[in-house]
Amino acid sequence: MADDDLTAAALDVPDLTVAVVAAAAAALGVPELTGAADLGGSSRSLVLRAWAGDRPVVIKAPLETGEGPVRELAALRTLAGVPGVPRLLATADHPPLVVLEDLGGGPSVADALLGADPAAAADAVADWAATLGTLQAATRGLRDRFAAELAAASPLGPPPVDTAPGTLAETADRLARQLPEVGVTPSAAALGELRAIADALSDPAAAALSPGDTCPDNNIRTANGYTLIDFEAAEFHHLAWEAAYLRVPWPSCWCAWTMPAEVADRALARWTAAVGPLPATFAADLERATAAWAFVTTAWYLPRIRAGGDTSDGRQPLRRAMLQHRLDLAATGTGPLADLAAETAAALRRTHGDHPLLPAPAFRQPSPGVRLDHRPPG
Repeated sequence: MADDDLTAAALDVPDLTVAVVAAAAAALGVPELTGAADLGGSSRSLVLRAWAGDRPVVIKAPLETGEGPVRELAALRTLAGVPGVPRLLATADHPPLVVLEDLGGGPSVADALLGADPAAAADAVADWAATLGTLQAATRGLRDRFAAELAAASPLGPPPVDTAPGTLAETADRLARQLPEVGVTPSAAALGELRAIADALSDPAAAALSPGDTCPDNNIRTANGYTLIDFEAAEFHHLAWEAAYLRVPWPSCWCAWTMPAEVADRALARWTAAVGPLPATFAADLERATAAWAFVTTAWYLPRIRAGGDTSDGRQPLRRAMLQHRLDLAATGTGPLADLAAETAAALRRTHGDHPLLPAPAFRQPSPGVRLDHRPPG
C-alpha cells in the first residue's frame, strides 16, 4: 500500500462518511451500504454501523496517521477464527479501513464496574479474563505470523512486534527529567532496573498476542460471552503484562478504580486456566510487570498532574490517586526500583495531597462524605 500514511480524515471530500461507506461497500462487493450511523469511540478513528441488505456491519477508518491501523489489521488477520475476536470481513486501502462483523450494542466490563451490582461486576471481570486468556492461548507461538502480518501491512517498514523494551527505555529517560520536578532524583540503579525489566520479560515461551489496550471498555458482551475490540495497540509480548491489568489494576484505562482482592484473584485464576502453562518465574514476572506499569503511567500522567490538568467527572479517578496506589504497590518490593517507588509516592503526596484510590462503584459501599472524584476541598 503505497499510501499507508493516508487517513480518512485527509480526504478532500465534502462528506467523509459517504467516501468511507462507498469504499466499504466496494470492499465487501455489494452495491451499497445503507443507514450509516456514527458509533463514536475515539478521536483516532471514524467508526460506523451500516447495513449490507439486512446484515449490519461495522466500518472503522483511521482519522490520524500512526501505527494503530497497521497493528489492528495485522492482529485481526493473525486472530482469524479465534473466539472472542470480531470477524474481519473486508479491508480497503483508499481510504484505509476495515469492515468487521457487528457485535451489537451489548454492555462492556466497564459498564458493570460502574454499575451497582457487585456480583455482576465480579462475573464480568472473570469472564473477560477468561476470554483474554483464550485469545492468548490460541496465539502462543504465533510471533512469526504476527510479525509477517505487520510487515505485509507496512511496506515502508513494520513497527516493533514487542514495544516493551522501547517503552521502558523511554520511561526511564522521561523519569530522569520529570521526577526532579517533585523533589526526587532517581538513581542510576533504579532506572537501570526499570530498563532491565524488558529483558526479564522476554521469554518467548511465555509470550502471546495482546490487543495491547485491554481496558474494561474495549469489549462487548454478546450471547457467546465477551468479545475484545480495539487492536490498535496490538503486540506480541510477555503474558505478565496482561495479568498485571488485574493487579494494578487497568493501567492504561480511564476507569481504573480498584477491585476487591478476591475479585482480582478469581479473574486471574480464570485467565491462568485459559492461557495454559506459565513459567516457574511467573510470580516474579507479575511483580515486575506491576512495577513497570506503575512507572510507565507515572511518566504518562505526571506532566498533566503538574500542569493542573488532573480532573475527574466521578466516573474515573484522579490520575494522582491512580499513581499513588500503583507506586505503593511497586514499593512493596525490594531493591532500588522499590525504593524509588516509595520516594515518588511520598513526593506526590507531599506536593499534591493524599488521594486514596476507591474501589470501582460496583464494589463501593456508600458512605456519607465520600467524594467520588477525590478532589481536595476548596
